[in-house]
Amino acid sequence: NRKTQIKLTTLLPRMVLAMVVTAFSGYIIGTLISFSNIAVQLVFNLSDVKTIGVVNNFLLQAGNIIGGGSTVQSVAQLLVSASVSIFFAFFVFASVARQIILIMLIILAPVAAFSLLSNRWQRYFNIYVRALLATVFVPVVLAFIMKVGLSINPLVLDPIGSYGGLQGLLGLILMLV
Repeated sequence: NRKTQIKLTTLLPRMVLAMVVTAFSGYIIGTLISFSNIAVQLVFNLSDVKTIGVVNNFLLQAGNIIGGGSTVQSVAQLLVSASVSIFFAFFVFASVARQIILIMLIILAPVAAFSLLSNRWQRYFNIYVRALLATVFVPVVLAFIMKVGLSINPLVLDPIGSYGGLQGLLGLILMLV
């Protein structure tokens, strides 16, 4: 069939490209992960707003920040502690899932590279590249969201101010998000 015939002049460069991509896939993926880590560090160093340490300090004092009676403070501390526990459990799960996905993508790199041989299979290579880039650069996006949330948080902007009621609650919600 004329449509399914593959010319050697078309196949040979694609095969060489597939072999090169396969040979260097580990290095390419490792470099992308390194760029992702550097980008996360750059995001955290964008301004003087403190990040993780200040989050921990305010979450430990959630009841005092909201104010009110001791029952309100206890409920606020309980809700914040539960939310933080759920967040960290999700964070651990997401980190492990990301590592598993990266390992699978490294293993699938030769298959993805050899999908370049046929025009009909090239879409699988495109899907592979999109999945790889999304998996590698999601931490950068999350770091940016965290940095923006901390930089607009009233608790971080004025740590010695006394907060209570709605402003303290808003600050804690932003801190949890």
